[in-house]
Amino acid sequence: MADPIPHFSTRCPRCGDKMSMPPVSAPETVVQNYHLEKGTAGPLVAVLHTCTNADCTGATIGYYMGGGRDPWHLLFHRPRYNSPVVPKSVPKRSRTILQDANDSRTAPVACAGAAVGAVDAMMTEMGYEKGSLLGRIEKAVEDRVLPEVMGDWAKRVGGIGITAHTDGDPGPLPGKDETEELLLFANMLAEYFFILPARIPKLPKLRKRKPSRRTAYIH
Repeated sequence: MADPIPHFSTRCPRCGDKMSMPPVSAPETVVQNYHLEKGTAGPLVAVLHTCTNADCTGATIGYYMGGGRDPWHLLFHRPRYNSPVVPKSVPKRSRTILQDANDSRTAPVACAGAAVGAVDAMMTEMGYEKGSLLGRIEKAVEDRVLPEVMGDWAKRVGGIGITAHTDGDPGPLPGKDETEELLLFANMLAEYFFILPARIPKLPKLRKRKPSRRTAYIH
């Protein structure tokens, strides 16, 4: 083969890390005279790429066309990393931040910060905009907008993500397990506030107050 198979950036379908996936297997022809679009034809080959994360055994197969006079180029790859997609029933601001949290789950610090931001945005959307984030959640429990179990859960994950201290004694950075729990809490809050009521139209709507732009962090 005159032209090497190029590297390409993707997310590992197993661990979700985004990286350059090097081709590690010899190209294997899978379809002869594969036609893609108008007048486009050529050999379709499959190349196995493995994740470069030492703690992961994931792999993806890249499908390429080309060779000969033309460089090889990537057509598609399978399987793909599937990040949870936040439904449109979640308000746009909260949905955008929560989607960022889900997409960055392999980067604990970034994920924790986005998850806290998503919880903050959702509480504000429900009208709880004053005070600390944990205090606002407790007020929602007191008002019976949230069940007690969510309040207890919030206390357990409440300290996660508070790492941007400028004093001489910063808190520990969130680890993978802590971040996963915080992210799960944020997704469950979206489920309870917005997703389930949208799926069950006859369900009584949760109490909603006038939101503001005030933000806070769990502490």
